[in-house]
Amino acid sequence: METGRKANGRFGKGFCPSVKTRKKMSKSQTGEGNPMWGKHFSDETKEKMRKKAKENYKIPENTPRWKGGRRQHNPAGYISIRMPTHPFKTNEGYVLEHRLIMEKHLGRYLAPIEVVHHINKIKDDNRIENLKLFKTDGIHISFHLIGHLVSKATREKISNANTGHSVSKETRQKISNTKKAKYQNRSTLSM
Repeated sequence: METGRKANGRFGKGFCPSVKTRKKMSKSQTGEGNPMWGKHFSDETKEKMRKKAKENYKIPENTPRWKGGRRQHNPAGYISIRMPTHPFKTNEGYVLEHRLIMEKHLGRYLAPIEVVHHINKIKDDNRIENLKLFKTDGIHISFHLIGHLVSKATREKISNANTGHSVSKETRQKISNTKKAKYQNRSTLSM
């Protein structure tokens, strides 16, 4: 990088002062050259400043980073909404938006064990027609796993188990047999 002034004679982006100039700049801000040299806030003033900052930032709306209570939640891509009165909020007072939308649709709070699934797998697409509710995470996981192992009709029967219908013993046996057949087919193909 060049040192000194740029060709146009102005300081600007890309300007790198010489070593001599950097030393002068550093010296001017240390010791007696610093405009705050020898000046200190009194303990009373420091305490007032602390209280005011604490008071202002207790309410997230007063912080400089406030973005209206809606934020992208971590690398997973979910959206969180600030709801400080929600019974299942995080420590920071946020609730996942897809859970709020499902709660509004059902007219009740979701239990912590209930899982809301994004049908199209786009985690910030929170339209109600893109959301599906599972009673437990186990049922949600089996939905993903079984989807690859059994027919669509059987998947629908298992999916209906989520809505309160019980799966018959015969259906469970069919699912089990289908899984076994798929694994047997895979093992014979790989040999």
